[in-house]
Amino acid sequence: RREYAASHCAWSGEEFHGRMESLERGLAAIQRKENAVFLHKCSIGDKGAQAIAHAVASRSTLTALDLRDNDIGDEGCAALAEAIKAPNTTLTELDLRENRVCERGCAALADALATTKTALTVLALSRNSIGDRGCAALARALHSPYTALSALYLGWNGIGDDGCAVLASALESPHVALTDLILSGNRIGDDGCAALAAALQSHRTALTALHLTENHVGDRGCVALAGALRSPLTVLRELYLSGNDIGDNGCAALATAMQSPHSVLTELDLANNCIGDEGCAALATALQSSGSTLTTLALFHNRIGDGGCAALARAVLSLHSSLTALYLGGNRIGDDGCVAFATADQKFSSALTELHLSENCIGDDGCAALATVMQSPH
Repeated sequence: RREYAASHCAWSGEEFHGRMESLERGLAAIQRKENAVFLHKCSIGDKGAQAIAHAVASRSTLTALDLRDNDIGDEGCAALAEAIKAPNTTLTELDLRENRVCERGCAALADALATTKTALTVLALSRNSIGDRGCAALARALHSPYTALSALYLGWNGIGDDGCAVLASALESPHVALTDLILSGNRIGDDGCAALAAALQSHRTALTALHLTENHVGDRGCVALAGALRSPLTVLRELYLSGNDIGDNGCAALATAMQSPHSVLTELDLANNCIGDEGCAALATALQSSGSTLTTLALFHNRIGDGGCAALARAVLSLHSSLTALYLGGNRIGDDGCVAFATADQKFSSALTELHLSENCIGDDGCAALATVMQSPH
């Protein structure tokens, strides 16, 4: 895809209409050659969005429109919503992250998705101001059999437990085809997290990736998610929980769930939490389980010391571990933790290909121990 670069997008006064006509001609020319238009990080406002919407509605070849990091508000968003309702519109990806879209713009998009069989499968609205009400409007649209969304980006939008609960209810609808749900950087706590977990267990949802980074999820929310991971109805493969309030108990609950024969989790991000050696020991036990499918484990910036590191070292060098990437940077690991990798009983070839230990207290002795491991045939 070729990027459509508009380096001077601050329009005003008499120049506006002429430049809009020029832009529409430019879009039409690009659409004859390419299927995507990139106009991120310009100075496009509602009037510009309205012009682009007219082009989208009148041309049927465009599949992706990137309008990230502009100045588009509810009026521009509403115009784009009308455009995706146009007959024969083939737009499958609409990126409106980092704009000024609020509840009213969200309601317009929700109406388009609920009342028209659109081609849209990816809708990105992160870093706007849609709040619980905007989230609820989109959630209601998901109930519609017309909605074909597979990825919904709602990060950093001021969404709390109430909005999350409505969204969770929508996930229980048999029409929902969502595979990726991004809710990072909101105000979601244990109650919202529990609502999502309950939805995942209600029937066989399509959701494979759930992003809850930088929220207010604690141990109770993790216990609820652990229940979902144990369910035969859950197909979740990626779970991102960095930057929350998770301690050893929540970590242990997730670790226990990973040992279930029904868990298919491959990526777990628990960075920037309050996890110590006890939580690490639970994770280590899970990694050694024959049922573990985890390939990536992120534990950056927790409270892990040499004991936790040693437990993980023994686990990743065991027969059953499928882990390929382990992130332990920014913890309290010293030379003894590194020595554990060298002294672990390594009878089998390890699947591990990435080991991140930056920003710890590792000196020459620890480095030498790791060097020894690197020379192992396993």
